[in-house]
Formats: sequence, C-alpha cells, structure tokens
Amino acid sequence: LIDVVIAEEEGVVLGACLGLLTYSTYRAARGLYVVDLFIVPEARGRQIGERLLRETARRAAKKGAGFIKLEVDETNTGAARFYDLVYD
Repeated sequence: LIDVVIAEEEGVVLGACLGLLTYSTYRAARGLYVVDLFIVPEARGRQIGERLLRETARRAAKKGAGFIKLEVDETNTGAARFYDLVYD
C-alpha cells in the first residue's frame, strides 16, 4: 500500500509525498521508500517538502519502519540539494 500525504492551502494542493513500506534483506528491517515527493513550483521554499517528508516518515515509523530510502535522478539537482539539506 502506498501512503499519500498531501499539503493543501485553501483547497489548492501544494504538494504530495508518496511513501511505500518496504523491507531490506541487507538491513533485515522494515523501511520507507519515498516513491515521489513533489511541490508545485510556486510553493517551493516554504518548507512544505520537509514537512511532507517528516510526516510520511512519522507515519511509516509507527508501522515499524527504521530507515528511509530516497532516490534522485542525477539530473534533478534541485531535489538532490533538498535531500542534502534535510538529511545532512
């Protein structure tokens, strides 16, 4: 099952984070795989992405997730910078 967390303001969707519980045989543990995290361009820079990611992680932790797996396409430098800032 995919867990979806939505950020909205006055009925307008500003962003979403889609998370999937997974299992790592390497770690022998449950984890959270972030399938997608998107913020509309005009809402970026307002910490919406960080709040969505934290809420998604909190919800996964309640279900036993002990790690987060993130993947970023090498051409998506904005997302790579965001993840570096959030989890540095």
